[in-house]
Amino acid sequence: MTPRHTCEWTPTPDGFACTECDATTPQCINEKARGGPHPTRTSNLICDPCLQVETWVLDDIAAALEWWDPRDAYRRKSPMAFDLTRATGTSHNRLRTPDDVRAELIRWATIWAALTDGSNGETTTKFLTSRHLWAAHNPDTSRWHEYRSEVRKLRHAARAIAGLTPDRHPEACMHCGGRIVQDRSDHEWQPLEHGLADTIRCTGCALTWNDRAAFQRNVRHHIWALPHDHPDELVTVDQAAAIYPDVPRGTFRRWLHYDRKQELRELPERDWTARGEPLYRLADFHVKVLERTREGRRGKPARPA
Repeated sequence: MTPRHTCEWTPTPDGFACTECDATTPQCINEKARGGPHPTRTSNLICDPCLQVETWVLDDIAAALEWWDPRDAYRRKSPMAFDLTRATGTSHNRLRTPDDVRAELIRWATIWAALTDGSNGETTTKFLTSRHLWAAHNPDTSRWHEYRSEVRKLRHAARAIAGLTPDRHPEACMHCGGRIVQDRSDHEWQPLEHGLADTIRCTGCALTWNDRAAFQRNVRHHIWALPHDHPDELVTVDQAAAIYPDVPRGTFRRWLHYDRKQELRELPERDWTARGEPLYRLADFHVKVLERTREGRRGKPARPA
């Protein structure tokens, strides 16, 4: 008797084939999940891990809505007050209560019930879960990929409605440009005891700061260091004014006004933003700022860089 082995799958035009035996298996319909195209390892068109994930998404929606407090409908009275419009995104602004999210799930359940043998009285979540395998095998009829996208948006909306999504800060990370947030839940989407974490974190590079004040100090230090660390950085006049807060904005514009009249320019435009704003080399502005600090003029001098 030939000992059983674990199949090693290799892609074929029709799916995947084992490199050691004659076994074949389809490619999972969720080809972008789990790092790219992968075998189902069964005769099904969806692998068991991907099927399980779809169940977990629905479970996550139900779990999030259990944390909803009726006071969340009145933001000023709620301990979890937050900007729901910003949290849910413009395409799902209509999702403002748990009933709104449940209505969308019922809509999908109604569509699938009409295409299959109907419902046996299960809850909406259980019914959808029971039809996942059918839906994956009939992706055009069931609108499988649209469904998967929608339920993930519903999960995000449910977490936002329950006040579990992070608060977004207006600044971008000075190191990677990522989004800066302050969490209201832990990594398992359980609400934090005090409602809002002290720690500020970047969703891009994962850097953290102990609190808002520490983050702002880091931002200021980074801005002041820019002329030395990144002299070739291109900036607008407004950005230059933020980097040199002790130089009046009008001073920058006066420098540019006189510079445009010169045959040999010291502050030439280097590029333009998508909105048509001129961009200037930061080092060029830095030279002018240093000259200004050495003038011995009356009034508050520019901050030395």
